[in-house]
Formats: sequence, C-alpha cells, structure tokens
Amino acid sequence: MLDDYWTDTSMSFDDYMTSYPDGKFAIYGLVDAPIGSQSIFERIIYPQSIEVYPKGRPAVKNFDGSAFDVVADDMSEATAGTQAYKFIRLRPVSDSDPLTFSLDPSKQWSTPAVDYIVRSMRGGKWVTVDTIAGNSPFSIDSDAYFDSLGVARLSITPIIGDLKSDSLTVTVRNIINSKTAINGAQAFKDRFAEGTIGREAYTDLKGRFVVARKHRGTLASPASARSRSAARAADETTWLYLRDLSDPDSEEFFMIHGDNLDAINEGDIFTQLTILPERFDGNVVADISGLETLAVRETDAEQRPVTMPKDELASLSVAHRMNLCSHEGHTHYSLAAALPESLRRYDLLSLHNVGVRVDSESGEYFAQLAEDLPIGFHLMGGDREMIAGPMADNRNARLDLHGVMITGPDGRWILELERASATPVLQPTVIAMTSGGDDAAGLFATYATVTVNSPEEGAAIYYRINGGAYSTIEAGEPITIGETSLIDTYSCRPGTAESAVVARHFTKTTVAVHSVSELMSTLTDNRPHHIMNTMVVAEVVDNVMMVSDADAHWIALWNPAGWGDAYKRGDNVADFIVNIPDDRTRFFTIDPDNMPQPLTGLTTEERLRVPHATVREIISDADAGTLVAMQGGQITTDTQVYTVSPEADRSIVYSLNPAPLGLLDWMAAPEGEVFVITSYVMSAPDGSTELWPIRLDAVRHTYDPEIIADEPVFVGSTEFTVDSELGAYVWWSTDGGATWNEYPDAPVTIDRTCTVSVYAQLPGLSDSQTVTLDFTREYVSGDVEIQAAAIGNGYVDVEIVPGEPMGDDDYRIYCTTDGTEPQVKAAHRYKGALRLRSTAVVKALMVEEGKRPGAVNACEVIVPQGVSGAIKIHFKEGDGVTAVIITPFYVIPQGSYSIYYTTDGSEPQADPAMLYDGSALMFSEPCTVKAMLVQDGMLPGEVLSQAIRILTGISAPGSDSDPSSEVACSPEGMITAPEGSRLYDMAGRLLDINATLRKGVYIVVTPDGKAVKILVR
Repeated sequence: MLDDYWTDTSMSFDDYMTSYPDGKFAIYGLVDAPIGSQSIFERIIYPQSIEVYPKGRPAVKNFDGSAFDVVADDMSEATAGTQAYKFIRLRPVSDSDPLTFSLDPSKQWSTPAVDYIVRSMRGGKWVTVDTIAGNSPFSIDSDAYFDSLGVARLSITPIIGDLKSDSLTVTVRNIINSKTAINGAQAFKDRFAEGTIGREAYTDLKGRFVVARKHRGTLASPASARSRSAARAADETTWLYLRDLSDPDSEEFFMIHGDNLDAINEGDIFTQLTILPERFDGNVVADISGLETLAVRETDAEQRPVTMPKDELASLSVAHRMNLCSHEGHTHYSLAAALPESLRRYDLLSLHNVGVRVDSESGEYFAQLAEDLPIGFHLMGGDREMIAGPMADNRNARLDLHGVMITGPDGRWILELERASATPVLQPTVIAMTSGGDDAAGLFATYATVTVNSPEEGAAIYYRINGGAYSTIEAGEPITIGETSLIDTYSCRPGTAESAVVARHFTKTTVAVHSVSELMSTLTDNRPHHIMNTMVVAEVVDNVMMVSDADAHWIALWNPAGWGDAYKRGDNVADFIVNIPDDRTRFFTIDPDNMPQPLTGLTTEERLRVPHATVREIISDADAGTLVAMQGGQITTDTQVYTVSPEADRSIVYSLNPAPLGLLDWMAAPEGEVFVITSYVMSAPDGSTELWPIRLDAVRHTYDPEIIADEPVFVGSTEFTVDSELGAYVWWSTDGGATWNEYPDAPVTIDRTCTVSVYAQLPGLSDSQTVTLDFTREYVSGDVEIQAAAIGNGYVDVEIVPGEPMGDDDYRIYCTTDGTEPQVKAAHRYKGALRLRSTAVVKALMVEEGKRPGAVNACEVIVPQGVSGAIKIHFKEGDGVTAVIITPFYVIPQGSYSIYYTTDGSEPQADPAMLYDGSALMFSEPCTVKAMLVQDGMLPGEVLSQAIRILTGISAPGSDSDPSSEVACSPEGMITAPEGSRLYDMAGRLLDINATLRKGVYIVVTPDGKAVKILVR
C-alpha cells in the first residue's frame, strides 16, 4: 500500500479492511515487479481504489411476510453466473399484494443500505421496471408484469451504490386468474389423458367429492419430487382419497396430498378443490399444498358442513376388495385368485382371508394368490409385526391385509402394507335332528332328518357322513340318514376364515337289514330290525301277511290287530320294523308305529312281482323261507296233526300246518289222494321243516304263462318275452298253432302283423292254457321331393311330388312355406304348384293310404331378384400359348358372385364342375370359351363366347391353287373339313376350326398337308 497511489478520499484502504473483514472486493491499481526480484512471475499491486460487492443473493418473502420457500427448480450455488430460482406461489385475490426482498441473513455483513433493481421479462427482453430501497415492499401489478398466461418473470439484483450482487430470477404465477375449471372427475381425467391439462397446471375441480379415506404415507420420494412441498410430502404427507359422488359405481380415486390437512376428515364433502396435478400413471395424484384454504365444503341450509354417514362411507373406502376363500372350487379360491385386471398404481387393495408365506432365506413376506404378491413395509407405515403377531401361534393363519399397490423395479406389483390383522373366524355350525328321533339323545329308529345351519349370513356349509368326501348343502336343507352316522360339518365364506369342524353322532336303535337272508343272519341281535328294501305282499290272511324280497325269500308278519283291507296280494312295501320272535323262526311281530309303507309310482322294472312257486319233488334245507310246489304229496291226519310225504320218497314226512294261512278245509280231502301242495317252507318250534300250505291242486296243470311286450303296435319290428313258472318249458307260435317253436328264454323278434300264442309245460303236470297277444305292424309313408318347376326374375314355381311314382288317389301331400312343421290337416293340404315371390323354407310330408305320415322334407327356396350382369373375357396371346382371365364387366364385391365357363363350345351351367376359380386359363390349342356370371340371389347373366387363337410363330401357310372339294365354308362362317384339319388366319395364328368365323380370309390345312384358302364373306 503506497499512499501516493491511493485515490479514494472517503475511506482509506485500512478502513475497508476493518469494515469488511471477510469482504469480496474489486481492487483497482498499478501492477509492477518488486525491486530486486529475479522471478518473472512475481508481481506487486499498488491499490488506487476498491469496489465492495454485496455478499449473497436476496431472499424473497411471501405476501404475508413468511419465507417464500416453495422451490420448484434450484440450481446449484456452484454454478457460475446468475443463480436462477423458480418460485411458484398462489397470489391472493388482490392485484397489489407486495413482494419483499432482503439479503440472506446468513450471508449479511455490515454494509450500507441495499437497494434492489427489479427487471421484468417483456417481449423476450429484460426491462428495468423499478428500484426498491432497502426492505421496502414491492407491489406486482398484473397488467404490467403478468403475461397472458398469468405468469410474471422478475430479475432482482441487490445494489450498493454502483456495485451489483448476483441476480435472483423469480417466477410468480397468478393461479387465481390462470387456473382451469373442470366439472367432475371423469371430465378431468379425460382432459388430463388428452393432454389439454398438464402437470403443474392449477385446476379448479368442481362437483361433489367425498373424502373416502385419509391416511399418512410416503408415496413419493424426495428424488422424484417436483416441488419443495412435494419433497416435504415424502416425509410427512397426509393423503386423501376422493370419490366423485356423481359416479358412485366408479372404482377410480383422486389421490390428494397436502401439508395442512389435519382439519379434513373422512366423510367430508367438498364442492370445489384447487389442485396441482402431478402424475397419472395409475390414479391421478395431485398436490393441494398451500391451496387448502381454497377448498369449499358442502353445507346444508343452515350453512353447516355436510358429512357422509359412516355406513355409506364404508362402501366407498376401498378401491379393490378381494374376499378370498381357502377351499378349492370356490369362486375366490385364494391359491388361484388373480389380481384385478383393472388394478392401477396407487390403488388401495384390501385382501381378506389371505394366506401369507415367509421366505426362509430372505425373510420377505408374500401374500399367496395365483402368483405370490410381495408385501412391502416402506411407505404406508405398516410393519412386519402386524403379520408376525397373528402368525406366531399358527403359521397357517389367515390374515386381512390393507395397503396401496405400487410396482417395483422389475415391474411386479408390491402391496405396501398399511395395516394387517387376523381374519375373523366364522362361528361354528349347528347340527340338529329335526324329525325321526330324539335330537338331544341323538337316537332314531328308521330314518332321521338332520339339518345344518350357520349363524353367519352368507356362509357356505360343508358336510360329510362317516368320513366320506365333503359336499356342500344349503342351510336348513334336510339330510336323511338311515343308519348310525357320524356327521362332520364346517362353514366358510369368502373373506372370512372357515369355522371349526363340528361333529355329531346319531345312533340307529334298530338293526338295518335289506333282505330276508340278512334278517335271518342277524337273529341273534335281539333289537328290533328295520327292513329297508322293497318287499312284495303274497298272502294276507287275518293276522298273518307273507312277504317276499327280490330273492324270493319269505317271512311271516304277525299283526295282533289284524291286517284288514290295507294290504293286498302284489302290493310293494318297505321301511317297517319287526320284532324278533321268541322262537326266532316263525312269526315276526310288526311294530304298530312303523307299519309297512306302501310304495307307489314304481316303474315296471322297479316293481317286485309275487314269485312263482318252485316245483320240488323233495324239499331240502336250501328251500327254507321259499314258496314250493311239492309234487305228488300225500296227506295223513292224526288227531288234527297233519303230515305230508312226497311222491318221490314216501319215507320222508313233513309237518303240515294249515292254521297260519287259513287252509283248514282240507279235512275234506280224501285220504291218500295225491296233491300238488303249494306251501311256504318254514321251521317248526323244534327246528324241523314245517309247511304252511296256501293251495292244494289235485294233479294240477302248469301255471299259465304271461306274454310281455312293450310295443304290440309297432313300426319295423318289436320283441316279446314270456314269464312262466320256474322250470317250465314254453312253446310259441305265430300261425295259430300250426307250428310251435321252443321259447329260447330270451326276447323274440316280431316283424309282421300276427297273433302270438304261448303255452307252458312242466314234467308230471298238464299243459297250461294257451294265451295269446295280437301284434300289429304299421308302415310309414314314403318321402316327397320338392322341385323347382320354373324360375324367373322375382319368382319360383315349386312342385312337390312323391319320391316314387304312384297313383294320384294313393297319397296326399301336406306342406308349409313358413318353415313350420306341416300337419295332416286341410289347411296344409298341397293342391298344386306353389309360386313363391320371396325366399322361403318349404317343408312337406306325404301320407299314403293306410300308413303313418312320412318324414318331413325341408328345402330352402331362394327366389332370384334380378339378372346377373355381364362379364369380360381377357386374353393374351403368346408363342404357342394363350392366357385367358374372366372377370365381371363391372366391379362387384368379392364373394357375392360366381363365374362358370366351358371350353368345349357347350353352354355353361351353375355347376361346381364348371366354376371358375379366378386364375389364368392357359391354352395351347384353339378353342371357344363360353362363360356367364351368377350373382348371389339373381338369375345367371348372358353367356359370352370368345374364340381362342394360338400364335404359331410362323407365317400363314400358302394355299394350293386348286381348291379342295373336301373343304367348304357355310354362309354362317362354319368350316367343313376332314377330321384333323387345322385352321389359321393370315397372321399365322392357329384358330378353333369349330368356331364361327368372322369375315376374312383363312387357310385350312388338311391332314394330308393340302392348304386351302377360305373366304368368309
């Protein structure tokens, strides 16, 4: 410092150093090399003056004096040049609210008062508009500073005297005047999707919107934040899920976040919200930070805020709810359920009754759906303990999970957990015996009706009996059991954990049997027996009723009150209880409270017939409980004790007991007379065989057989069978007994009208009576043919004739033209050709004299409407080959027409063999192509004929001077020449010699090589 050079008289150099100890200066002075220095790099400055730079950039405060801290774009302070800050701030309604400026307090140092130069961007240039002294407020005038979009761009530069600091660029947006108003959520989403509303475009959303859900979470990260408030939201954001009440069925949400939403609660309804859209990669996400005060609540007539009731709000609180069930076959089976196709990012998802799997290596949690759904714990406040707790005691516990859906780096869905809890378990089912027994004791005698109910509404009930497979059943639906049963039941409902299994044991107090043999095998059990299967009544006498099972085994039922007229021979009965007789062999006493139940409505196959008696000469132990016809029995009487000896061995004696079935009148039977004794083989009290007779026949004849036929009147053929006495030989005849055939014990086929005669024989007995049955064969009338007698433009004449020639008086034809089935009635009688003027379905049948109506023949008759158009035949002649293509003369849609052609000169027909496939026809020999067009629903068009010529590559052959008498030309242009002759025109092209020629000169070459010139005039 040399005073000789210092020029600043207001302050010395030392004063500057003292006043600004850490200042930033511009030093003006003389540069020289130090005296005696040997280095060319050493320099010394002799200061003349110093300019002091203000330190730091200005800070901008809000209209109300608070810090203006909503930063959208912050350039690093290390960047050279003017630092650019972009401020976005809501302007209140007034156009004269001030902006205030000050130096950053952290960088201030003692300095004179700072002024600010304010410049405005106008027409692409910075224009100085004002200089503000100190911290004086700066007012923004909308007309002067804001452009047509409501944006003001200002440059603010602190200045001390002539010294300027770095500038601060401020952008102020007047969103009051520039925001867009949209009515309804759907209109907003449509315009957002179209791009007419962009991100960071302030928007007034109008309508009726309810806060369906409110929670805190971290759906955005600071790195992705678009504003300072969004960055702050990453740490402490409150989220509102809004639903538009004008579309209550919609599953879409508006996701709104802000800094000051504590006063807003679930159920609040708003009619207007000012929002700043941020993204639309699923649901719309928007910022309301700083705009909370602009939200307009809906109020009632007394200006009180309106709130949606909780019960209504519950139906809107979740975007996607999956009620799962853990049972296969259910609509929402959890291990096969897939995420909804309509799922979007940031959608709320609620999984009810879902299984959770923990990966043993990574410790990650997964919800078990069709594909494992990862569970995250980073954004919504949920933690692993919410899941680990319910699963601590039961690794297979079912859980309810609630969260927000996002996607991970690999694009897979992740459920960011908000909360979790154990799934509620359904209450147990209730099993009750509603009829047939004692519910409290669980006892029943024959059948019991059991029902299963669940106290849970909408639950599906499952049950099984005696360890079988589970089946579903409706609540209260009866289950009938006829044997001792263990019934297990449980219930389930999608979204709720299944109930515990409930079991009840029901005991049958009787022994269930299904046949006489089974009854006899359980006689040691003294309990009453329940006969469940069908039995047939054979005899009813006073107190005794004989019944037989399907195996022709018999038992005697004893009714102390008598049977009366309630039962008769041939009745089918079932489901009754009998008590074991004291001697276990004779009468089974009936339970009066469980009498045999008559069966009605049985088919022929289901009904049991009274079995015929089995013919026996000697009775064996195997005949016990059966009905036999013992041959040649001789009866003896000793003081009312009857015995009988078979003719085959008179030394054998059976006890005869006529009392049970009332056959006491045989006392009149002559001693020693031989009978056929029809009896039930029973056991006497001493265990010996005892016969209970029901019939005595002196040398009886064989029982009459029965002819059984399902269709005595038939078409084609039918069959019959014969039911006869066991062991009998059966003979049948169709010619009145002139010839007899042995019945083969199998169905016999009848294919003509006749009377079938049948009789039966048993050895030692006379023949049965001959029984007959008439069979009648009927014939079906023949078929008819539906023919088109005439076809014209707009009509078709249809004739219907027999398929085979026959006399006019031998048949009648009935028809319809509306597609309905023809009936044999006067209205449908065919009387002559039918003229149809529109397409119709004709159905007809024929009735021949004395026959059934024939089969219905149906035919769709298409009535042509108009005549098809013309065609073109295009041909291209090459060396030895001519190519031909045929097309419609006018353009016709493909698929609406067909072209038919011939090459032999004959007329084309609508015949598939003549169909033109559209490809080029190649000819190496001359011919005549004839073709026609057939359009759909029209008559064929006019036939076009074209003679095809073949280029030979040679000049026309010369002609002989003497004309040949073998070659001639008719006035019509037709050539007559020896077979094998060839025709050329004067250009040497080979022509079709059979075609009609146009005027001109032609050469005919005969097979012997003679050339004859022909002139066609």
